[in-house]
Amino acid sequence: MLSKRRFVDAALCPGVHFISRLRDDSVLMYKYYREKTGQKGRPKQFDGKVDVNNLDTNYFFLILFSKEIKIYSAVVCSRSLKRDIKLAVTVFFKDGKKVTRKLYFLTDLEQQGEKIVQYYRARFQIEFLYRDAKQFTGLITCQARSKNQLDFHFNAALTAVNLAKHDWLFTLIGF
Repeated sequence: MLSKRRFVDAALCPGVHFISRLRDDSVLMYKYYREKTGQKGRPKQFDGKVDVNNLDTNYFFLILFSKEIKIYSAVVCSRSLKRDIKLAVTVFFKDGKKVTRKLYFLTDLEQQGEKIVQYYRARFQIEFLYRDAKQFTGLITCQARSKNQLDFHFNAALTAVNLAKHDWLFTLIGF
């Protein structure tokens, strides 16, 4: 738990936010937004634990609804990260039946829930780019030692993959 918090804290800097996916059993707490009671003691910070299978509609709002996906969004507190996060609970459907539920989060509390899911999914396109560059264009087989030569090799390998992907998409669409 501590290592995840340290990683997120280290990744954050001014103007940069962290986006990732949470485990299904993550401990998340609703933020307490009501008036202070005026009683002694520390003011209440949390209003209960989030049950992702039964979302409280006082906190979660339906952002996107289609026959394949539903996205609910809210600002909650993550116990493991020790910070407030913007949570997007995504429910996937297939043939009208619920298949799975995923928890995506972003440290930017102002971002829309739909964008969180969109940005996280775009991340995998970058992963595929590096995988293809390693397999097909020799990204990791360069024997150069100079920084300039290594930069050239990496750029050439990634450009070759992008051009091949562009050509494949171009012939697939038929333009």
